[in-house]
Amino acid sequence: MKRLFILLLTLFFLLPIVSLADSIEPPVEEEPYEEYVPPSEPEVENVTHRVTITWILDTTLSETQPPFSGTVIGSTSFDAAEGDVIDMSEYKDHPSGAAYWQPGFINYNGIPCYLAFTYAAGGRGIDSDGNPVDGLPFSFDPFADLTMPGTDVDIYYLYAPYYDMPDIPEDTLDKIVIYVNRPTGDINPVRQNYYAYEILHVGKAPTVEEDVTTDYTVGQLMDNGFSYWISEADEWYQVVRNMTDYFVLTETARPGTYIVELNPNKPSNEDTAKEIARYLEDHIEDYFSYKTITADNPSYDNDPGYYLIVSDINSNLILGTTNIAITEKAEYPKIKKEVDTPNSGIGQEVTFTVTTHFPQGSKTEAILSDVMTDGLTYVDGSLEVNVEYSSLDIGHADDGNLVNGFTMHISGDIIKDLAKGEEGGDVIFTYKALVNERASIGIDNPNINSARLDYSHFAQNATANVYVTSFNLLKYDANDNNKTPLAGALFQLLDENKEPINLTIIENNKEYRIATESDDPSVVVNQFITGDSTILIKGVRANSTYYLRELSAPVGYHLITTDPEIIPNEQGTTLLEIPNTTGSVLPSTGGIGTTIFYIIGIALIILAITLLIHRKKTFDSV
Repeated sequence: MKRLFILLLTLFFLLPIVSLADSIEPPVEEEPYEEYVPPSEPEVENVTHRVTITWILDTTLSETQPPFSGTVIGSTSFDAAEGDVIDMSEYKDHPSGAAYWQPGFINYNGIPCYLAFTYAAGGRGIDSDGNPVDGLPFSFDPFADLTMPGTDVDIYYLYAPYYDMPDIPEDTLDKIVIYVNRPTGDINPVRQNYYAYEILHVGKAPTVEEDVTTDYTVGQLMDNGFSYWISEADEWYQVVRNMTDYFVLTETARPGTYIVELNPNKPSNEDTAKEIARYLEDHIEDYFSYKTITADNPSYDNDPGYYLIVSDINSNLILGTTNIAITEKAEYPKIKKEVDTPNSGIGQEVTFTVTTHFPQGSKTEAILSDVMTDGLTYVDGSLEVNVEYSSLDIGHADDGNLVNGFTMHISGDIIKDLAKGEEGGDVIFTYKALVNERASIGIDNPNINSARLDYSHFAQNATANVYVTSFNLLKYDANDNNKTPLAGALFQLLDENKEPINLTIIENNKEYRIATESDDPSVVVNQFITGDSTILIKGVRANSTYYLRELSAPVGYHLITTDPEIIPNEQGTTLLEIPNTTGSVLPSTGGIGTTIFYIIGIALIILAITLLIHRKKTFDSV
């Protein structure tokens, strides 16, 4: 009887195992999924491209792209690899011409010339039909760095001569002509207004009574020597009288008339002249008389004198014993715009930074405006500015029209205080924008954010683009060499932390995009089913990690138990291929396949115990 009990107990444990072993089929090896990468050209190390730089002297500036008219005054070429950074400031001045005035100006064969504009072609882009092409024009800063694209590059520097001094009427030959030494052609530097204030007279010092009534021509002054002088009747007298740190006034034989000399404690140099100019400009009164000079309107009838020339940007002291030529300056405020995450996705925030540099002496009101495309939404309250502004209008341009952006006015006093140092000063503002459901998709369709600076007669734009991408999903039978899309698989898109991402249905079983809070809830899902085509997912961020989780496989196919990873590229051509394998489905644990054997085993144990007890009673009764 004891042996029978052991036998039954053994059968109880063996029967479920035998049953389970019979129900298990040999495992079917699944083909691993892999991310499809479009075929590309084989990489070749150390590939270089040709850079050709041409300098042209063009008096008409009639063409805006090659071939340019004019005289080629030099050229050079060299090789550079893709990604190399080239310092373009080394090439802005033609090497055969001496540097003239400041960067961007040359003296070619005795002709003063200015850098009118630049042209560059190369890189990669799209034509008007949307087809990729090489050799497109692109913008670059001739005073900054150029990152070499993966193609040959042609760069042109076009210079134009300055105008000669304007014709002087015969009846003003003994007067001083103040004019702007402006460039020629249609493309000019900023057309500024200049205001000339006569601070000191220039003449032979009146030491005796008869000198008071003597008139001196310019030629006589140069022959006989001259001095600076001022009269108590002059508008600037009290200002100059108070400048004891800079000037020493000595009264002459003419009552109320003073010789003006530089304080011996001050060096006679450019820095002192700048200090005096700034002081004088700060003390201009509205009633002070002045002459307005523009590039098109010289001022002819001016007495020899010491003039304060004030422009929209800065001020200078100029001694006028001969005609005064005002050279247009190349240093103007500059604006640039940057975005922290150029590659972004729908529903994500990006931060824009706009920096506007004002050179020393800037003092005019600045208008900064910022306009975004429909794919970006300004985040309320996110604007931060490093200076005080006069006014801020979010949602309107300066002309009052509605815009997706804002307009900011910064007063001349703020600009003046900001830019009083030698290095000038920067206005910096940052703000956040949300990439919304209207965002453009693809590397060739950037979401453009533009900023604009308006300063006096000067305007400049800067842009920063945000790119949003997409990817495709292909589910197919592992045994199908044609990779025909397999319908019926239920998937969920996960972020880098494997958290589910909501999607908005564009076309069911075919196209989806990242959902936003403003989407209709009836078309927002957190899972999708494959159909008879590839699945397009739009609005994702390039070079970021996403996962696809299969929640249920098509009928007759094994479920993918891992989460395939995908990193979309910027071009939106990434394809994730996920094969499915067929096979029998295992019976579930606790199902009828094993339960019956547990029931039989328990019954046998109960029977064995019953027989054991019965045998014991029989044995005890004997």
